[in-house]
Amino acid sequence: SFNVLLSREELANTLRMIDTNNNQLIDLDEFVAAAINPVHLREAELKVAFDHFDTHRTGGITLEQLRLVYGDESFEELEEEFERLDLNSDGVISFEEFVEHMKSKH
Repeated sequence: SFNVLLSREELANTLRMIDTNNNQLIDLDEFVAAAINPVHLREAELKVAFDHFDTHRTGGITLEQLRLVYGDESFEELEEEFERLDLNSDGVISFEEFVEHMKSKH
């Protein structure tokens, strides 16, 4: 697990994922469900991480966006990692590809 500071928007998105009955409250059942089976929380954490790299907020991560985040120092490594994550080779890492990669690491 990692620690992140959430913006108001990211926090609102996380709470919406946990609020499965959409009543704008986290009921005890929803809280317990999230605590016992943190799939919603895990997905929310992954979305926060994904959004960190999706600097243009397009719903996909390009190699150029990774370079903006990491800098040019490790470009070869970034390029190799990008190719591993871009499963359909369209030049963009989708959220689904990102999640698939993260699941395979754990």
